[in-house]
Amino acid sequence: MKKEKRLFVIIFSLFLFVLGFVSADNCGGTVECHCGDTLTESQVMWYDLNNCGEVGLNIGSNDLTLDCDNHIIGGTGASNGLFLSGRMWITITNCNIQEFYTGIFLETSSYNNLEGNTLHENSDYGIYIASSNSDLNHFWNNIFMNNGVNAYEGMV
Repeated sequence: MKKEKRLFVIIFSLFLFVLGFVSADNCGGTVECHCGDTLTESQVMWYDLNNCGEVGLNIGSNDLTLDCDNHIIGGTGASNGLFLSGRMWITITNCNIQEFYTGIFLETSSYNNLEGNTLHENSDYGIYIASSNSDLNHFWNNIFMNNGVNAYEGMV
């Protein structure tokens, strides 16, 4: 009986774990984002994202703007606050990104504008550029405080 109960607990825990990955949705425009969601339309945030266990937001479309309006995208020390992979013409502005591994992670992403963001308490980089194919990105007036590395870094 104990063995069956233990097996049930393991299976139920695995179900909840998988459900956490499956529940990520698309968001943007008037649809509020939640931790791990994919932003597919421009948005001015009216809310905070707190305690994101994995990625804060994935940027899932080209040519969009995320204006956090000074709201927080906060993590628990894991993953990335914002993740861009293969993205172009993205503007990220007025975001307060804190307590992730890396605040903003760019991978093979070019022609993006990161302006007026505050990146702090991230255990690695505030902004990290992960590919030599990420070029012509513009960084203006970003503030870096108490990150593992208080700068942007990577293959530039």
